[in-house]
Amino acid sequence: MTARIRVNNGDFPSTSVVTGTGPACQCPTWYPRPQPGRDRTGRAGVEGLTADEHGTAARLDEQYADLDLGLADLSVVVLAHRFRTRRLLTFDERDFRAVKPLAGGSFTLLPRDETD
Repeated sequence: MTARIRVNNGDFPSTSVVTGTGPACQCPTWYPRPQPGRDRTGRAGVEGLTADEHGTAARLDEQYADLDLGLADLSVVVLAHRFRTRRLLTFDERDFRAVKPLAGGSFTLLPRDETD
């Protein structure tokens, strides 16, 4: 399968997948707290996509072709699914209000959707 996915380095790291709750989620990182098998120092890391997840990103690129999403935004949608979250730290509301999580529903976009 051949897929057209635009890579725009200007997109990274403008959007992050947010897991968990509380002050750690204020940090714009891919995973704000240590995960099993990850760096125990608490340093942020960048997750990569598996081959299957790249296929999912390619299908999303076709589904949302009118938005002209880049690989960075498509990866965020796929990683949000992997981490079982709908919470994204982003200022890119135009794209992420239109794109739906893989499990359905809609994304919660932080800080805009944050409630006190």
